[in-house]
Amino acid sequence: MSRGLRRVPPWLVLAVLVLASAGVRAAAARSFTVPWIAPDEMLYALVGESFWGDGTLSVRGLPTPYYSLLYPVVAGLPLQLGDMADAIRAAQLMQALLMSSAAIPVYLWGRRFLASWLALSAAALSLLVPALAYSGLLMTEALFYPLAVLSLAALARVLDQPNAWNQGVFLFCATAATAVRMQALVLLPTFVVAAALHARMTRSTATLRRLGPLLAAGLAVSAGAVLYLLVSGAGWEDILGAYGTLGQDTQLSAGVLREFGWHLAGAGLITLGVPLLATAILVAAALRSGDPDPSAGSFLATTTAYVGLLVVQVGLFSATHLTHVSERYLVTVAPPLLLGLCLWVARGAPRPRWIAAGAAAALVALVLTTPAGRLVPPTGVHDTPSSAALLLLRDATSAGWSKAALVAGALLAVALVYLVRPRTAVALLVLVALGLSAQSVVATRKMRDTSAAEQRAALGTASRTWIDDAGADRVTLLATSDRPWPADARTFFWNHSVAGVVALDEIERPVPPSLVRAAVIPDTGAVVDVQGHPVTRPMVAAPSTFVLAGTRIAEEQPLGAETVGLVLWKLSEPLRVLERHVGFLPNGDLTSKGEVRVGSCRRGRLEMTLLGKSGAPIDVWVNGRHMTTLVPRPGEVLHAAIPGPRYADGSGPCFYQLQTTNLVGSTRIEYVAD
Repeated sequence: MSRGLRRVPPWLVLAVLVLASAGVRAAAARSFTVPWIAPDEMLYALVGESFWGDGTLSVRGLPTPYYSLLYPVVAGLPLQLGDMADAIRAAQLMQALLMSSAAIPVYLWGRRFLASWLALSAAALSLLVPALAYSGLLMTEALFYPLAVLSLAALARVLDQPNAWNQGVFLFCATAATAVRMQALVLLPTFVVAAALHARMTRSTATLRRLGPLLAAGLAVSAGAVLYLLVSGAGWEDILGAYGTLGQDTQLSAGVLREFGWHLAGAGLITLGVPLLATAILVAAALRSGDPDPSAGSFLATTTAYVGLLVVQVGLFSATHLTHVSERYLVTVAPPLLLGLCLWVARGAPRPRWIAAGAAAALVALVLTTPAGRLVPPTGVHDTPSSAALLLLRDATSAGWSKAALVAGALLAVALVYLVRPRTAVALLVLVALGLSAQSVVATRKMRDTSAAEQRAALGTASRTWIDDAGADRVTLLATSDRPWPADARTFFWNHSVAGVVALDEIERPVPPSLVRAAVIPDTGAVVDVQGHPVTRPMVAAPSTFVLAGTRIAEEQPLGAETVGLVLWKLSEPLRVLERHVGFLPNGDLTSKGEVRVGSCRRGRLEMTLLGKSGAPIDVWVNGRHMTTLVPRPGEVLHAAIPGPRYADGSGPCFYQLQTTNLVGSTRIEYVAD
């Protein structure tokens, strides 16, 4: 390092790094369409809004399971601004600063066993991780990332100096992290395992003995929780809230063990392999021969325990709930592994023959045995930002090329670790920085494009606040399988006048978590709840495939959307469905089989305006009886009226079935009673 750079105070360089990262991340976030990830972003924002509005962790007064405490409190504060779009921008700026502040505990932790410039290098690298793009979304990562690093640094400090103050600081940090995300409970077993590893690496049990009371207290609390569950018959959800089901049905098996390996490979992908390999070499050497530096030994013990237990925790969760490696739950391994790389460089890039060979072989084996679909999932970039470039490669070619790229990357990481010379080891830091920067750029662009595309698919050109704009109040959203639930989640989020949801179909509706399950009685079209009571609501927003007994107030028919629109109804009686269309495309077109269900059907006719597009004929049945065949010629507008059954007296339904073999357009299909 030059003399000029040495004169610059490290705190000033650190401040510049944090502010520059926050500025870049906030600017990039402005291109995201937020909220995007359903239901997470919607729930966190709405809970935060309620906390600052009425002091409850609810969703507009509706009860919800516990998801997080600190994050909604933090994210909900900017949402108190008048305009929601401006509030989201303010939240993105605040979150970019919060997530970038992780560089501070990284530097302070690294400074205990590294020179200032290497500690600053680790801090800078921690800001280049692609997952920092989450700061532009309303996600817990923005707060969990810095708090997790702070907790790990505090844990290592306890191993260095196990006094009461340091123990209290660690417990405080771990509690704060747990209040953001229950996943941080892994810090408690991490503390136990790290203490045991520290005793092995330092060849001394002095620290372990001094930590005896705290370790015993931790074990007592864990045992008490288990005893409470056994005696009371309660479930984990009574302690962990919405996270109580995570991994509870998972049994240890060969499949679960493979998940551990796949997630360890995911940790390598997040850091481009080299930091994982370098840290593994240091850890193996310290376990074999001890570590001469107590602070470095504390760091290695903490990192080993955390990375190992986090991989196990997330692997158990994924075995039941996911089909891919989720970077969201693994990203906090990056800062300690990047510190490990800097420590390896500081020590002259040591490569003990058998240790280095074993670590290299293990890394390549992990990548070879991990299916490409686990690291490059079809779910998209929001699950694995570090695989954004591989997602582009897979989209352009095939999954086989993604696998080849992963293996090539692992081999390149091994080659770099083996070929680098002690004097030029610093070049590895530059290469890793360039690689992480490139990944971040690709991930940010992919998030921008994907979030915008999904917003268009859900809402098209329609105004996000069209229900509020109509002057409505206390509106109930009628949720059905006609619309994907993320589209309904966006509608609920953007319109404060929507105060509840009634779900007709047995499908997942997590926004809001509290909803009314209901069913339509076929004969009358009446909507009843699970107790059989009529559902009464003053105003209902229903899919445009429904005709309700009431007055139309407003309508949303978005252009370019891939889902049906909504119609706002004012009701003067209990909710009743007069007509429902099933099997039609969002624009009303028919490609195979469609059905019109008419409740309380009286004498009348089904009036249709059809557009001949392919010239395919349409067979029409009424209550199972073939009535006629319509043949709209290409380019022709055909008006037709199909009479209902003569016996229709309002005591039962009518079922119209339309069947074709090709595309037929429609602008109006409506049952008109005589």
